[in-house]
Amino acid sequence: MLTLAQVLLALNKGDWMVSVDLQDAYFHIPILKSHRKYLRFVVGSQHYQFAVLPFGLTSAPRVFTKVMSVVAAELRRKGITVFPYLDDWLIKAKSPELVLHHLQSTTQLLFDLDFSVNVPKSHLEPSQRLLFIGAVLDTTLNQAFPPPQRIQDIQALVPMFQNGAVIPVLKVLRLLGLFASCILLVTHARWHMRALQWCLRRQWSQHKGDIEGSVKISRDAATDLKWWIADDNLCRGRPFTQPPPVTTVITDASTLGWGAHLGDLEIKGLWSPEERMLELRAVRLALKAFLPSLRGQSVQVLTDHTTAMWYINKQGGVGSYLLCI
Repeated sequence: MLTLAQVLLALNKGDWMVSVDLQDAYFHIPILKSHRKYLRFVVGSQHYQFAVLPFGLTSAPRVFTKVMSVVAAELRRKGITVFPYLDDWLIKAKSPELVLHHLQSTTQLLFDLDFSVNVPKSHLEPSQRLLFIGAVLDTTLNQAFPPPQRIQDIQALVPMFQNGAVIPVLKVLRLLGLFASCILLVTHARWHMRALQWCLRRQWSQHKGDIEGSVKISRDAATDLKWWIADDNLCRGRPFTQPPPVTTVITDASTLGWGAHLGDLEIKGLWSPEERMLELRAVRLALKAFLPSLRGQSVQVLTDHTTAMWYINKQGGVGSYLLCI
């Protein structure tokens, strides 16, 4: 199934876009007669069975995606760049005239296949700023932004999460879900949700099934959540693609000490007895030492420690409290 990450990688600065929403899309996929008996339900004393693909069926998204991939392939064969996400389709081209031409070809094929377009939910005028699968895509700035409603939801919830506040688990999960939906849209989003994740993990387990429980917000979580209130953090957007690294820092660590190289520059040191997380600390010390040469650049860090690499790429984790804050 199409992901937002795939869409962002495919968009280019200056592209023009339209979106098409299919009306009752699943209902255009018929169910084999001999299989309809498995989709029966009762209303009062009446028995019914679905003759078409129903909404809510676990396998429905996959089935619909596989069927529509054939349609998308035909459009791509004609040179149309289309991104089908279930019943929501994005079309992009280099000019407004070309994207309109591709839109006409797309809708004609859909009409020929007996699909109908939900015009109120579609965006049929060429635009360089458009909402698609939970992201505002702006091809003039080459950036993606969280939708305004999501920003409002986050900024309305966060002030409730004060130090020591007791928050229902469902509300904590909702806020974390909103944060997770911003990972590709807000720089350092993962980093600033880790303390709340750890707070939840220490006090609640999904395996126990106590969805009616509550969580006491820690000082670390409350402090970190304030970052989400600032418009400059939440609303400034994130580039479609991250800039490629222009320089490389190589680090390594042992139980005795650490070292790093940046071109001809070299730095090294010994650990004190209480030091932990040696590989990650080596990366931090190296970047701090080389900061005058690295400031403002996209940097590639080479380390032979896969866990350290994972934690850096994922902006922390919840496997360890010290690695979470």
